[in-house]
Amino acid sequence: ECNLSCIHCLSDAGVKRPGELTTDQCLRIIDTLAAMKVFQFNIGGGEPFMRPDFLDLMDHAHEKGMVTCISTNGTLIDDYVAGRLDKPLVYIQVSLDGATPASNDAIRGQGSFQKVMGALGFLRNRNIEVSVNTVLTRRSFNELDRMTELAAEYGAKLRVSRFRPSGRGKASWSELNVDQTEILAFSDWLNGHLGVSTGDSFFSIATEERRSLGLNMCGACKLTSCISPEGNVYPCAFLQDP
Repeated sequence: ECNLSCIHCLSDAGVKRPGELTTDQCLRIIDTLAAMKVFQFNIGGGEPFMRPDFLDLMDHAHEKGMVTCISTNGTLIDDYVAGRLDKPLVYIQVSLDGATPASNDAIRGQGSFQKVMGALGFLRNRNIEVSVNTVLTRRSFNELDRMTELAAEYGAKLRVSRFRPSGRGKASWSELNVDQTEILAFSDWLNGHLGVSTGDSFFSIATEERRSLGLNMCGACKLTSCISPEGNVYPCAFLQDP
């Protein structure tokens, strides 16, 4: 479930899916993961904060000693929510797909840029560790320097993710995906910005110096797996197919 309709959304989020896991089922999954020695629990969506029980589920994961990494569009984070997130085991990733309202809102929806700025302000006020995540597209390619500066203004780091033809991204792939020249230029840009993280998104074009910082392979089935809102298990969030 999500309150936005981003044109590149990997999970085609919007309307709540039928058969979504109940609170009790989610609690049991967290208990199972903890018993399996899972130490990090990444929650995405959709929009996690759309679930009325989400903060309680997060607290339960913390009681089990699990780090929670929350990927959010930021539009529902107010001072109260920021206060609930002000805990040692919380990491927040806020999505932003442009350095201006015009560039971001064309992808993420009208008014979303200003709401994200507000969320980043609430998180900064409580010194909560946060990263700003942007998907590399033709529209964001020329704004990477400004995106890095914008994140730093809020005490955040920039994370760049690869655009994948998943969910609504299949329909917007030809419009938004970078071409070969841009991806090579981005590789050079990354080499000059070692403080910008990518997860495993760009391991294939990372230089040796960047690879020494961390992930240098696809993590599907090796470092990660994905549990869908209905409880199905997949290799990763981008491979949610039967």
